[in-house]
Amino acid sequence: MPFEGNPAAELVEELQVTFSPALYLERRGWVLEILRRERVRQVLDVGCGEGELIGCICNPAPWLSGPLASIVPSTISIGRRSKYMEYTASVNSRQDVTDDVDDFLHINILHGLDISPSDLKDAVQAVSARDADSLSDWQVRWEPLDVKIWMGDLGVYNEEFMDIECIVATEVIEHLPENSLENFAPVLLGLYHPRMLLITTPSYTFNARFTPPNAPPGTRKGFLDPTKRTDRIFRHDDHKFEWTVEEFASWCRGTADQWDYEVDIGGVGQAQEDDPWGRDSELGFASQTAAFRRKDGAEYAQRRAQNCDSLGLPQSMSNRNPHVLLADSHHLPDSAANQPIPLVDIAVAVKSKMEVFQTGTVLFRDLWFEKDISTLCGGWIEVLVAAVTQHTDLVLTQMGTEHGSRWEVLFPGFVPRPPSSRALSSDAGHLDEDEMEDEYTESMADDAASGWPSFEGPSLNTSNDYDSALGWGDPHLAWQ
Repeated sequence: MPFEGNPAAELVEELQVTFSPALYLERRGWVLEILRRERVRQVLDVGCGEGELIGCICNPAPWLSGPLASIVPSTISIGRRSKYMEYTASVNSRQDVTDDVDDFLHINILHGLDISPSDLKDAVQAVSARDADSLSDWQVRWEPLDVKIWMGDLGVYNEEFMDIECIVATEVIEHLPENSLENFAPVLLGLYHPRMLLITTPSYTFNARFTPPNAPPGTRKGFLDPTKRTDRIFRHDDHKFEWTVEEFASWCRGTADQWDYEVDIGGVGQAQEDDPWGRDSELGFASQTAAFRRKDGAEYAQRRAQNCDSLGLPQSMSNRNPHVLLADSHHLPDSAANQPIPLVDIAVAVKSKMEVFQTGTVLFRDLWFEKDISTLCGGWIEVLVAAVTQHTDLVLTQMGTEHGSRWEVLFPGFVPRPPSSRALSSDAGHLDEDEMEDEYTESMADDAASGWPSFEGPSLNTSNDYDSALGWGDPHLAWQ
């Protein structure tokens, strides 16, 4: 129930605390960054709700991970693929980025679990498969993705979750009753024992940031602890607890020790506004994070199994209603995926495309997002790099301008058509040479102003409109 304050509190207002990006996007960004960095391929989202995260994950990566050595010569090593798509302020501005880590997710198995039928209706819609004709050119799906949405309680054993690579539970544990919280780690870390478990939960320590120091009771607007175990005021009426930084760290370390995991504890979300009393460093982050990583080896696996046996798991869960499968979606890859044509033929197609565009210079990224070019490459960006660099008529180079540098493909032998022919092409819907140059210059200037696109971290929709963040057709969400 909402907290009823005292009259003195009415004279003191809560402090303004805002986040940019929105806090839910910062949490999502933390999850996506770890999934990408760890090259995770299988995910279970516990407490998936309306499907904001899993809907985002359903976006196809813009290319496949590395091809077979038999397709691309060993002399071709491109490192981080997305560098060919970037606008950079200077040629060397990306040296701090690890070159051998892919910038995008390549998830192929995805599960969502929740107990709310109404929320799951949206989740089912968010992950539903689309046919290729409904996708934009930049949304070509190169890899298969199988998605299942389940309805049921966390305390029910589901054999499909066994050995899942990564389990995610964002803002979930604080909603669990005491008995469910007791089963949380044994079920997830004991029975399912994923390689990684990612958790976020509100920080009660941070809540002090909403009011001045020594503010009278009632200044903080929120909800009294419904369990009556404490006199704390929570952020949500369904929260059963909110832990301080010390309490969360203690639970994480104890849980990691019990189930033979390592844990990295941190947080996301700091207010845009400076605290007038200088408490920002002391109060930390609005959401606490914990990344659990399984200790591998026969000894650890045996100990986890013994711990489960001592708790009667999963036998004690057998009398509970099983999870209900609400959706089983299969996202099929494009028929051209993994089927590149010979490099010389791709180079010829590139030259033909530049003839159509009537230009001897084209951005590499623009070539890739021409579907008829990327499909010839089978979805492998390395194949396009190899086709261009190995053909004597084409040059791949990082060009510098007053705005910065970008990767371009040059066709030195390009000969423009006569003006009359260009006019016909323009009438047919193609840009003539002057129009191409104008568009190119405007594009460079626009990218310089916007820093398009930054791959320093997850590319996220920063709108507070949840509807815009749900679907996997959002180009701002597609590449993470």
